[in-house]
Amino acid sequence: MPTKRVIQAALTVAQSTKREHRANRSYEVLAAEGYGRVVGREYLVTPAERDMLKIWLEREGVPWHTPPEYYGAGHREEVAAHSLHEKHASRPTHDKRVLVQALSPGVRVNGHELPVLPVENACLSLSSDSIRSLEAGALVVIENSRAFHRFRNQLLAVEPHRWLAVYRGDTQHASGQSWAQAMAQQHRLRLYAYPDFDPAGLAIALDLGAEKVLLPDIDELADFPGSEADFDRQQDQWTRVQNTVTPGSVLAQRVDFLGERKAGFTQERLLAAGKTLELVALERLK
Repeated sequence: MPTKRVIQAALTVAQSTKREHRANRSYEVLAAEGYGRVVGREYLVTPAERDMLKIWLEREGVPWHTPPEYYGAGHREEVAAHSLHEKHASRPTHDKRVLVQALSPGVRVNGHELPVLPVENACLSLSSDSIRSLEAGALVVIENSRAFHRFRNQLLAVEPHRWLAVYRGDTQHASGQSWAQAMAQQHRLRLYAYPDFDPAGLAIALDLGAEKVLLPDIDELADFPGSEADFDRQQDQWTRVQNTVTPGSVLAQRVDFLGERKAGFTQERLLAAGKTLELVALERLK
């Protein structure tokens, strides 16, 4: 098994267009394996050798576009999300973290593009206070853990271009909701919500301050059973939603549907049933 320093060096070479790097022990190991060569104080690599190195990384269980710093001071959960070699990480697991996943290419954290992980249920764990820069088309805060981890299987009526999904949070993880709010404000990013389609879920979207909310296509729910018990337990939220949403808006149509059905629809059931989500503006009364 290669050391984390060798993997870090391999990732640096794989992601660079440079043919020359300052040689060190890690580069010497790569050269000994047939990936480039060391001449004096320089490590030299051809484009063909770089492509071979990418294949080698994948065979080692490390996507070649993984940010190299994850193998310098990486968190075990971060590395495990990318790699089969969890013990390469060196930082303990006690700091505050948020769970995220890039839904398409182009999301960048601290200048490094986040990989779109190919494994179902995989995500990244980020230290909530280590983000210096964040580039994304939108942050999407997802209410429930199962819906977050399976979101890439969700049918969408819109292309999730450069979206970063953020798990809202529970007792085991730092609050993704407050983190996403802070990041959206600090980096001027769009903020979306994906809650349960019920009064409590809509109240969560309102509390988030989301610009838009992902809700099911109500035409697909005509004969789909919801939970009347959930709706009955959420009368305080229901009153608030009714008093907040702009009458006549697209969102108001969704609210009216809930009122007619007097039932709620959880993310998990909508996902399991293959229902399509639409992006709806969260229009509030002034």
